[in-house]
Amino acid sequence: RVIAAVPTSVLGGAGIVLFGTVAASGIRTLSKVDYRNNMNLIIVATSIGFGMIPIAAPSFYDHFPSWFATIFHSGISSSAIMAILLNLAFNHFTAGNSDQQSVFVAGTERSLCFQDVAALRDGDYFSGGKLFDAEGKEIPLLEEVPKKAAVHGRAQTSEV
Repeated sequence: RVIAAVPTSVLGGAGIVLFGTVAASGIRTLSKVDYRNNMNLIIVATSIGFGMIPIAAPSFYDHFPSWFATIFHSGISSSAIMAILLNLAFNHFTAGNSDQQSVFVAGTERSLCFQDVAALRDGDYFSGGKLFDAEGKEIPLLEEVPKKAAVHGRAQTSEV
C-alpha cells in the first residue's frame, strides 16, 4: 500500500534519474576504452546499432524463433550480447587472423606524407591547430593539393 500510494509523477521522475544514471555510467565506461589500433570502435558502433533495432522496428524479430525474439527484443540485451560476441571474435579469438590491420582500423591512424614533413624547416611549430615558422609568422595550410602539382603526385608550393 505504501508503494501504491506514491504518485506516478514521483515514480516517473525517479525513473528518469535512474535510467539517466545508467546511461551516464555507460558513457563514462566507454570513454575509458582504447579505440586506437583495434576493432573497439566497430564493436561499439555495431552493438549500439543492434540495440536500436527493437526501438526503430519493434516487429523486426517477430519472424525469428520465440526464444530468440524474447532475448533480442530488448535493446539493452541485444546490445550487450552483440558487444560480448564481437569483442570475443575480434579481440580474443585471434588464431588465424592476419597480421595486417583491417581497413576500419587502418583508417583511424594518422599519417603524414614524407614530402609534407620534408617541407618543414627548423623552428616550425604547431600551436592551436596552426603552423608557425621560427619567427612566429603563420604559415597557411592548404586543404587540398594544387591541381598543377597533383599531376606529379605531390604538392609543390613555396608556402610550406
